[in-house]
Amino acid sequence: HTYNMLASIEYANKSRAIFSKYEGYEVKTAFCNSLLGGCCIYLKQYEQAEEYLHCAIDLLQKNREEDSLLYVKNTMGWLYSDQSMSTLAIRHLSEVTEKIPTHFKAIFLQAKEHYKLGEQSTASQLIDKGLQICREIHNEEYTHHFSILKKLNENIPLEELEKIIQEGILYFEEEELWEYVVEYAELFATKCRQLENYQKVSDYFHICYQARQKSIAKGVLK
Repeated sequence: HTYNMLASIEYANKSRAIFSKYEGYEVKTAFCNSLLGGCCIYLKQYEQAEEYLHCAIDLLQKNREEDSLLYVKNTMGWLYSDQSMSTLAIRHLSEVTEKIPTHFKAIFLQAKEHYKLGEQSTASQLIDKGLQICREIHNEEYTHHFSILKKLNENIPLEELEKIIQEGILYFEEEELWEYVVEYAELFATKCRQLENYQKVSDYFHICYQARQKSIAKGVLK
């Protein structure tokens, strides 16, 4: 994924340099800025990501591109969510979910932030809505994301949580979505550590290690 991000940054910068030379290409320039912002979030370059996204928002507002603006707002929500700045994330994401009620990625991020804030009821409503959408459109990836978040929000026993996380990890391994294998294995290992179940901690951190190695190998092979 890092390899893909670096390639995307290179192409987006080249495209932006061309579009910015001519009048009438402001929206395309904004799309380049939005893409660059997303790449920077993935690479944890948050300050730079924020600059790109604000530039994209300014250009889209000037050109009254309301629909496109919402997708950049979603990326802005991701930026703040990734930094656990929940209130700011919710501010941007709620604007997206109100105007595009089927935007399941924004719904997931918003639900996640309400969960972090301990707002269990609001999180639950969003999770159920997101699950329904994803099942209707047969989006298996986000069905797993929502299912895991649902169980976390319900604060179920560790054994039940492990079952749903194992199902998710199996799917993400099959799809080679290694960043999610790492995310959920780390999450469960941390919960096991809190309960002093050190064998499980060791098992799940080993899953993290293997996933990171496979992610690195995937990048090298490309």
